[in-house]
Amino acid sequence: MRITFLFFYTLFFNSIVSQENTKIYSLNDVEEFPVFYQIEFQHSQKNKLVVFQAKLQQYFITNMDAKKLIHFESSSPLSLKLLATFDGKLLIENTSDFNNLQLVELNKILEKLSIKKAAMKAGKEVSVTFSIPLQLKFTEIKTVK
Repeated sequence: MRITFLFFYTLFFNSIVSQENTKIYSLNDVEEFPVFYQIEFQHSQKNKLVVFQAKLQQYFITNMDAKKLIHFESSSPLSLKLLATFDGKLLIENTSDFNNLQLVELNKILEKLSIKKAAMKAGKEVSVTFSIPLQLKFTEIKTVK
């Protein structure tokens, strides 16, 4: 009887601990944001979230193929929702918001981007979800005669 109870208690405890690792937080809930090899920025306490999103937006836009940028021009704002897992993977969450050409280009950029250090909450690595605005507006260039 005790062995059966111990077995079920261990199974129950392990399921609770594993759920903590699979819980997904937002950037507002974590103490440290994910750190990327390719992106460096100063962590100011005041504008930490804004700077993080701006640097990632800049990385995505500057690493896109110039010929593919036209596929991201849209009248409605585009927002890329990403999931950075505690084990160092970076995934697109809102794939249905983009067409196939856009997804191919975004996945090419994600392949280049790698996580150096996962987000931290209470001293543990956690998965975190965040979004990046990808609104591109092109202006007409006029030649001067």
